[in-house]
Amino acid sequence: MAGGFCSVNLGTAFTFGYQSALQAIAPDAVDYNAASFCVTEFAGNKPSAIETTLSRIDRGWSLSGQKSFVSGAEHAKRLLVAASTGQDAQGRNRLKMVVVDASQPGVTITPLPPLPFAPEISHGSVQFQDVALDDARLLPGDGYSDYVKPFRTVEDIHVSSAILGYCIRVTRSLDLAKALQEELLGLVCLHRMLAQQPASAAATHLGLAGARQLTEQTLARLESALTAADPPLAERWRRDKALLNVAAKARAQRTAKAWESLSGSPA
Repeated sequence: MAGGFCSVNLGTAFTFGYQSALQAIAPDAVDYNAASFCVTEFAGNKPSAIETTLSRIDRGWSLSGQKSFVSGAEHAKRLLVAASTGQDAQGRNRLKMVVVDASQPGVTITPLPPLPFAPEISHGSVQFQDVALDDARLLPGDGYSDYVKPFRTVEDIHVSSAILGYCIRVTRSLDLAKALQEELLGLVCLHRMLAQQPASAAATHLGLAGARQLTEQTLARLESALTAADPPLAERWRRDKALLNVAAKARAQRTAKAWESLSGSPA
């Protein structure tokens, strides 16, 4: 939230939230270095789609493969990479999360064109060619259940918090309605509470879905206030607010599964 408050646009606020999410899910690996989460490949981001391989060699490991879309890759110092170590007894892809320095031999980062919204956020593809790693670079636990799966929830909470921080700064600088500022502060408190809950819990997912609905209502009122108070800023907001709907389908699926796990649905 503090990073968002210091931001000059939605893209910068997103970056603060994204980095905070990475620090939350892998604090010892990321520390305060700029990092990127490397999962998505050309076939998607499901475990079965991951073809990047982590192979045992001598006393260490070798990483090879390609990630097709990585946020912040161009500026990252460290890369958190989901890689396959083979199949389990049921034929499912086993994933491990590893930490790679972006400057290591065998790592090639290729910038991608900016998106039509929030162009301040850089994106890139990353190629790994026989990147040598030792055991210390493997994060503990299962790559999918401990990192890939919960990261969407952790990212949503932290990015939303950062965007709310940015919105609070805007409402204060333009001296917008106190009631609007109070709504934003209340939403920050709600997201802080959600950040302290288990990221994989159904209750967390449903609470986050409710928080998102409330946030969308407040941001719609903020957009109307910006249109009257600062038309150029309102125009940039309308351009960049598509950022808020990225991965909307995944969020809807997450909410539906949360209802199913509670043996009911909001029919």
